[in-house]
Amino acid sequence: MLLFGLLLGLALNAVAREWSPFPGANSAAVTEHMLARDAMIKLEESQRQDQDFKRRMSPTAVRADTIVRKIRQYEIQHFWRQSSSEANDTQERFAGLMFPLARPYIKKTRLWTIVQRMPKGALLHAHLTAMLPYGVLLEAVFHTPGMVVSASQSLDTEEARHNASISFSHINTTMAGSFAITSTDYVPGTPVFVKAVASSFPGGKDGFFQYAMSKLVISPEQATQHELGVDQIWRRFQTLFGTAGTLLSYEPIVRTFYRQLFTRLVDDGVNWVEIRAGGIRGKLIHSGEQDADPDLDVWWEVMQDEIERFKATEKGKRFWGARVIWSDYRGRDQTLLNRSMKMALERKVKFPQLFSGYDVVSQEDRGRSLADMAPELLWFQNEAAALNVSVPFFFHAGETLGDGNSTDSNLFDALLLGTRRIGHGFSLYKHPRLIQYAIENRIMVEVCPISNEVLRLATDILHHPLPALVAHGVPTSISNDDPAMLGQDAAGLSFDFYQVIQAFDNIGLAGLGALARNSLRWSHFEDQSDYDWKNDIDLAEEGTGIKAMRLQEWDREWEEFCQWVPTWFKKDLEEHELQQPAREVFERYSGLPPHQVVRHVKYLTDVSRSQVADGVPESNVYGSDLDMRFIDLGYEVFRDRDSLKCKFIQADILDLDSNLEQLGAELGIVSAQSLFHLFPWHQHAQLAKRIITLFKPRGDALLVGRTVGNKIAKKVGGIPGMECYMHTAESWRQLWTEVGEATGTCWDVGVTELPSDPRMSQLVGHDAHMLWFVIRRVA
Repeated sequence: MLLFGLLLGLALNAVAREWSPFPGANSAAVTEHMLARDAMIKLEESQRQDQDFKRRMSPTAVRADTIVRKIRQYEIQHFWRQSSSEANDTQERFAGLMFPLARPYIKKTRLWTIVQRMPKGALLHAHLTAMLPYGVLLEAVFHTPGMVVSASQSLDTEEARHNASISFSHINTTMAGSFAITSTDYVPGTPVFVKAVASSFPGGKDGFFQYAMSKLVISPEQATQHELGVDQIWRRFQTLFGTAGTLLSYEPIVRTFYRQLFTRLVDDGVNWVEIRAGGIRGKLIHSGEQDADPDLDVWWEVMQDEIERFKATEKGKRFWGARVIWSDYRGRDQTLLNRSMKMALERKVKFPQLFSGYDVVSQEDRGRSLADMAPELLWFQNEAAALNVSVPFFFHAGETLGDGNSTDSNLFDALLLGTRRIGHGFSLYKHPRLIQYAIENRIMVEVCPISNEVLRLATDILHHPLPALVAHGVPTSISNDDPAMLGQDAAGLSFDFYQVIQAFDNIGLAGLGALARNSLRWSHFEDQSDYDWKNDIDLAEEGTGIKAMRLQEWDREWEEFCQWVPTWFKKDLEEHELQQPAREVFERYSGLPPHQVVRHVKYLTDVSRSQVADGVPESNVYGSDLDMRFIDLGYEVFRDRDSLKCKFIQADILDLDSNLEQLGAELGIVSAQSLFHLFPWHQHAQLAKRIITLFKPRGDALLVGRTVGNKIAKKVGGIPGMECYMHTAESWRQLWTEVGEATGTCWDVGVTELPSDPRMSQLVGHDAHMLWFVIRRVA
């Protein structure tokens, strides 16, 4: 009874007690907390590796960063945040989706357009045979006489095709296997001409290419099966290199490979590349030959020659060059490894500028550890010193989920052996002492986000440790590792850059800029002692060597890019249908007040008026359309029927007797906007040849414009009453190669892929995008 009374008294006192109110937002307690919070955030920000770059940004760059952050946030809310029920699909769409699932959507975003345009500096971590999209190489192989394919068994059934391995080569005879590769009588290993294989394969050329790609690329389905673990995806991954290596055995194909690779890197804003290659490299078959040249140096001579040839081209003016990091397979025993190390040192002596450093590659978890290879690696350093050559280490290390195992511990050995950069460094964030050591000794991490995801270290970009490394102050840059094999189908860095800026709030455009600039600060442009290497990193653009010069060039490119961002940006996201250049034409040319422009026209482009508004003499501009009503509509919309001196011609471009004949062959520049995709495939060559007849027979000739493209070249019947054809960038280039051969001309074709108007997806599918092209006659 006493206990009950005591509890009752306590309860009554509790009920009677009045609670104090919450402190106000401006109260002393809350203000003190917020000040402490701000101080702690600033303290953490001061430790970030991108803080110095952000602090030194110009007002132009700050404005660009602000705009890009707004675009990113808008797209997270209005593009990426889509439930499976809203998308009428089983797949939920969200920011941070696994890359293979996100890739089809990425190119539809504005953020992608910005990232593509950004100057990216250097690509420091990429493996040679997996750098260029295989569709490019397969097209080259298909159109190169004498190229053959052989298989380990007949490809007569689906199961056989799944189990078989294939390889490519060249023969200099007109005779090859008499039986189709899909015949039950096919003898394993017999070479069959590639064109013959393509014609007899189920599905024809497209079917064969699709099959060949299955031997070269990890599919989206395989890439997203994370429950199968790291070892399983690596087993699949390593089988691809065999077929890929055979694609690069014939000199004409190898030269095409380099030209296409360097072109695509420059188009993506990459100025410098350091390529992992070497080991005991295969021999090269010269043009028109069948047997490989026994001289192993021929391979490197061709590579060096193509680097210099490309640098001498107009596009190559933006390409600073390439070097090779000799890369040995980490599974080799001491005898084989020592043999390859000797080859690496011999190549360094013979090609001092081409060869940069040394690395060991392949799956860390299954290969020899750096500790196990320490005797050979220390021997290598001593021999390099005895030869008076500089071959520093650029080790793969920490590409693992392990914590304290031998693979994770490779990080200790890599740092102690003096590596100048770390490849991947995925587990570095677990080691506070090693982080401090890397910072103090100017050791940068080559981060490969998409590779780490596809090879199952991170389930998606949101689980990647890059933000931790950046926050701790570890120097980092972005690389793409094996983009052709891992599903990017692109040679450049844009997809990895996009993943990083889209995933992490603390990065932003400024953070991407810091990562790009780091790639140049840690580029191995020239051989240097350890002291000079670190000193050049510290001096950066204030130094006196090649690195300082390249950083100054990149700084100028960065500022130009940041100036472009706000001019490109649509100030009102709700009025995105009317592009800024079109708005300027209506305001400056047609005299419309700014507030009336959107009401006057919803969406219209007119190249003729745009050129006149930009200062091109009116009498030099001609326009043509099949339907006179569209010409009249232009006069009505732009209010210039009585004032415009451009000449418009109603004509059918495919009619050789049309009114276009009055132009003669006098044109220097032709703009073909949204034209080719309106016609079926068989008329594309006709269109191209017809356009060529309009140009002056000699001198410069330039064709610019756009056409709707697709991830896969195909015909589309989405527009009622019309059969249309959409190109890939590769099939578009091939069209102009064939047209050039047919007309005795030669054309340099530049293509940029940009997102198309989302409304087009209803007609031509979600894989559609816009191909903007610049085609110049070179012969």
